[in-house]
Amino acid sequence: MKRELLVVGLITSLIGCSSGSGIQTKRVAFVLPQGWTKAENEEVAFAVPTGWRKGANSLFGTTNPFEGGVPNDPSAPPMTAEEKKMAEDLGKTFTEMGKESELENMEKLRKKGIVLQALSTGKPTIGEELTRYYVKKKSQNSNWTWPDVDASEQDCFLNKQKATEVKLPIGLAHRMQATWQLADGANYTQISYLVPKGSDLYVLRFITVEPLETVTSIEKEVAQTLRIN
Repeated sequence: MKRELLVVGLITSLIGCSSGSGIQTKRVAFVLPQGWTKAENEEVAFAVPTGWRKGANSLFGTTNPFEGGVPNDPSAPPMTAEEKKMAEDLGKTFTEMGKESELENMEKLRKKGIVLQALSTGKPTIGEELTRYYVKKKSQNSNWTWPDVDASEQDCFLNKQKATEVKLPIGLAHRMQATWQLADGANYTQISYLVPKGSDLYVLRFITVEPLETVTSIEKEVAQTLRIN
């Protein structure tokens, strides 16, 4: 009988641990750095610096070269009214194509668990990884522990990484950073901020094949603006 009571007590204790509140984030006011913009949806929010934009890639990369209609080229001969109308119509067509393509890519991101993304508006080489940062949400049946959190991100790096603890306004996070060489010789950098909230894990990832400063110059300030609703 004592053994049975001990087993029941142990099971009850384990159930109580797994159904507890787990690691939680704090709700704090959003602070927008000067000159930046706010990107948000029903789940998360973060700030977007100048030269970046919220969204996804499209047919024309991170920007639409036909946005705004007629290109402004002072060296070109003046266009006739008919030519100007054709150029404006073409610009509108490409703009709509770009928007439709971006919506399709946003849906693909959502299916991968990416709930919010910002892109650098530079013009990357065709086939090159876009410089971007995004929040990916992972969920499981039980509450996340810090060992679980760190282990879940290891497959996203070439080699095993050691996490460092950082303090964000919403609570504690673990940070990982690494750079490795791709098959084409480019240096690929990834920085991850791991923020658990109960049975959900929010991963803020920065990715670039451009110089390291492209993301290290903004990642800490972006991470400070991360909010989880």
